[in-house]
Amino acid sequence: MAANVIVTISYPVKLAKVAAYQKLAEQFARAVNSSQEAVRVSIYASDEKANAFVEVYECTNNESFDTLEDSYDETTHDLIVALADCVEDRQVVRTMTKRI
Repeated sequence: MAANVIVTISYPVKLAKVAAYQKLAEQFARAVNSSQEAVRVSIYASDEKANAFVEVYECTNNESFDTLEDSYDETTHDLIVALADCVEDRQVVRTMTKRI
């Protein structure tokens, strides 16, 4: 899959929930990557800050990311709810489109 769009979501995780978050995030990435052809997700941890994480979505186009959540099964949706419980409220979302 050639990625033409990259979406990043950066956020801090509640310090007391970092270990739980990492397990859930691994399950989430596996679920998305095994069920999607137009989107790939990877989750990165900061080397400087123990609770800072970034989700990176590599997408064929903007629509593939916009419709991603609609394609989640119940298990994946439940993972998102559990992940949200681990994340602090503030997030930064960036969308970048391949130009070169």
